[in-house]
Amino acid sequence: MKRILLLLLTFISCGIYAQDLPNNPEPGKCYVRCTTPDTYVNEDVQIMIKPAHKVLKTYPAEYKTVTESVLVKEASKN
Repeated sequence: MKRILLLLLTFISCGIYAQDLPNNPEPGKCYVRCTTPDTYVNEDVQIMIKPAHKVLKTYPAEYKTVTESVLVKEASKN
C-alpha cells in the first residue's frame, strides 16, 4: 500500500513540474525552455570591522570651600 501511494505521488509531482511545452507541437520545430545565464558583477565593498567610537575621558572633581552670608530679612524698627 505504501509503495502504491509513493508511486502515485511521484507521478503527480512529475506532472506538476513538467515543462510548459505546447500540446500540439508543429513537426520540425524545437521547443525548449531557455534560461538566461546568471550575471556576476565584482564590487568593492567596505565592511566595518570595528565601529568608530569616542574615547570617554574622566576628569577628577575639583572642590573648594566658599563662605557666603545670606540675608533673609532686612533689619527694621517696629
